[in-house]
Amino acid sequence: MGLSFLEDSMNRIFCLCILGLGISACARIEGLTGGPKDTEPPQVIWEKSSSNLQTSFNPREIRLSFSEYIALNNIQQNLVITPTLQHNPKFRLKGKTLTIQLDENEVLRDNTTYVFQFGESVRDITERNPAKNLKFIFSTGEKIDSLGISGSVFLAETMEPAKNTLVSLYFGESDSAFTQRKPDLFTRTSDNGSFSVQYLKAGTYRLFALADNNQNLYYDLPDESFAFMNAPVSLDGDTSGPVNLFMSASPLPAKIARKTGGNGEVRLIFNRKVNSFEWQAESVTYRRTKFYGDSLILWYQAVDSVRSILSYDDSRDSLDLPPFKFDRSRPASFKAKIFTRLIKPNGQVKLECGLPVSMFNPEGIRTYPALPISVVPDSIDPSTLKLDLNTGKREKFYLVLDSACIQLVDGAFNQPDSLEYTVLKREALSTLLLRLQGLKPGISYLIQIREKKRLVHETFIEPSESVWSGTFSNLDPGKYQLYLIEDENKNKTWDPGSYPQRRQPEKISVWPMEELRPDWEIEQKITLE
Repeated sequence: MGLSFLEDSMNRIFCLCILGLGISACARIEGLTGGPKDTEPPQVIWEKSSSNLQTSFNPREIRLSFSEYIALNNIQQNLVITPTLQHNPKFRLKGKTLTIQLDENEVLRDNTTYVFQFGESVRDITERNPAKNLKFIFSTGEKIDSLGISGSVFLAETMEPAKNTLVSLYFGESDSAFTQRKPDLFTRTSDNGSFSVQYLKAGTYRLFALADNNQNLYYDLPDESFAFMNAPVSLDGDTSGPVNLFMSASPLPAKIARKTGGNGEVRLIFNRKVNSFEWQAESVTYRRTKFYGDSLILWYQAVDSVRSILSYDDSRDSLDLPPFKFDRSRPASFKAKIFTRLIKPNGQVKLECGLPVSMFNPEGIRTYPALPISVVPDSIDPSTLKLDLNTGKREKFYLVLDSACIQLVDGAFNQPDSLEYTVLKREALSTLLLRLQGLKPGISYLIQIREKKRLVHETFIEPSESVWSGTFSNLDPGKYQLYLIEDENKNKTWDPGSYPQRRQPEKISVWPMEELRPDWEIEQKITLE
């Protein structure tokens, strides 16, 4: 009997295990599946909500009831209310209903249309689908205003669209409010830089665009990019547009960001590109400079300490220099450096020597096989020699430097060297024939060829006629863009706008170019508008 009971118990346990495994297997095979994915955004049920497009309406609260349960997505930032309220409203969400409570001290403007644009601030709770194009509009007057302003915002230096940029409107003709308070109306640009402000009343508006780095809705940081219309926009029974705005940042006051020095050399790094400089150091016995826009190298010799003055753009600094004299009693040697071993036909070779060149013997600088060669100091960099070559049909040559054919300011002589160069074949390069029509005689221009944002070639012209033609040879094959800058102040560089001076950025026009291919000659004709 005991054995029978034991067997019966074991059978029961075995059956329970089999049953458990079956249930587990069934659960794995036939797990619960959901229904179709929810792709529908929440919809407003207007019968249960505050009436949209009301007139003579001065609400304390606005209620919106939705077709499903919703969640709020950073509504304080995503909800755009125009004209701008003086106080932030409060938001209460209960079930499927959103209530917007206006501050008790809020005073709405008379005879004004208000627009609440929700963006993606309202979403359903299942798939987070945002309510699309949700707006609540009402007027405190007897009609809904129907005028509008539209246009586009571009980055002035590249003419690319300015994405997600604040576009501000101020009532009236005053242009000082842009730097003092939030706008009366605002919107943001789309990915293609376009914008539209609707439901406006007839009147005069000031129009601006702003990068708004600190998110306070007005221009108060010197490094914020901005754009503005020279004159107010007048709406009088008609919609204005499209208008174009061109953004740039006012240049920061130039200053020396870093200074290093020693052994008769001072290296300066500026906080931005500097257009010009002047170094006054009357008691020095020797001085040379190397200037590259955002950096400057000063070389000097002085018997006594020197208090020199450096002026650059609108800034001025004093530089205290200790006595220094290059010791020529122990002349050392140096090895000239080269930038590349490839040269274009009839191109140029640069020899970098480290310190200013005090003298050189052109007869000690030659090629093998012999080629016509011209050696001159670089006008910008006194530590560099420029070698212009007539390569003819040569594909390779050697640049030969005799010993001591170059002497530096510290007395060092060059070491002898032989450098092999390869000449690119003309068939591997391209030529651009450019003809510009519609130029303004008396205006200076910068012609730039760029590969994306990289500057490939630049030419400064001052045309006396409305038509100009030029040839750009030995260009590397590739895809380029052509930039034309109206250089109003003739400083051979592009200048951004300045809001304190109410100056627009210098105008830039951009054209795509046909792809340059090896051994091609492309002609491009451009007519300016």
